[in-house]
Amino acid sequence: MNWVTLAGVHQPWKYFLFGDLSLRIGGVSGFQKNDFAGTYQMNHDGGKGTLTLWAEDEDYIEGLPPIGGTYTGSDGKAHMVRGFIRTWQYPLDASWGPDYHINFTIDFYDTYASSDDQLFSGYLFTGEKDVIAGKTWWNSIPFGFYAIKGGTTAGSDAPLTEEEQAFLEQAYAIHEERRRQFLHALDRTPEGVVSVVFDATDRIQHMFFRDRPDLIDQWYEDLDRLVGRIE
Repeated sequence: MNWVTLAGVHQPWKYFLFGDLSLRIGGVSGFQKNDFAGTYQMNHDGGKGTLTLWAEDEDYIEGLPPIGGTYTGSDGKAHMVRGFIRTWQYPLDASWGPDYHINFTIDFYDTYASSDDQLFSGYLFTGEKDVIAGKTWWNSIPFGFYAIKGGTTAGSDAPLTEEEQAFLEQAYAIHEERRRQFLHALDRTPEGVVSVVFDATDRIQHMFFRDRPDLIDQWYEDLDRLVGRIE
C-alpha cells in the first residue's frame, strides 16, 4: 500500500473536520501505536505496579481508543486501561500537543462507568521510546508518575523474555476484544441467553505454569471480577 496515495485521499477531510495536523501528506508521524506498546514498571507517587499497553483497532466515531491495556498493582489485581494518542484513524487537533503525548485511564474501581477512572497524562520519551512520564490526579490533586518499559510483572522478580511479553500482550488484546464484544451483545439482549467462552486462561497456564504462577492467578482474578460485574 502506498501511504502517500492513501494520505492524499484521507487526510484532507480529517484536516477540514478536525484540524488534524498529525499526518502530513508525503510523511508519516515518527510515533506510532506500537511505540507506546509494551510492559512498563510504573510508579505513581509511591504506588507501584505493572502497566501493559498494546495497540488496538481504534475508531474515532465510536470512541474506541487506539491503545488498550491493563494495570496490575502490587496486590496482584488487574484493572482495565484505555489509552488515547493521535493516529491517522484517531485525529486529534493541535491542542492535543505532540504525537508522543498519551492520555490513559485506569479503572481502579472496576466499574462499567468511565467517569470514575483515574486519568494519567504523559509523554513518551522521544529517544529510546522506553519511558512515559507525566502527571495524574487523585481527588483533583495532581501527582507525578513515570513508567519504564521492560522488566518484570508486579509481584514477581522473574523477568519476562521478549517472546513471553509479546505472547502476554497478544493474549490480553484478544481477551479485551472478546470482553468488549460480549458486553456489547449483553447490553443489546434484554431477553434470552448470551454465551461466551474466555479461553485465555488455558493458554496462559500452558505458557507460564512452570515459573510464573502469579500471572495465572491474575487472569483468574480478572475473570472473577468480570463475572461479578455481570451478576
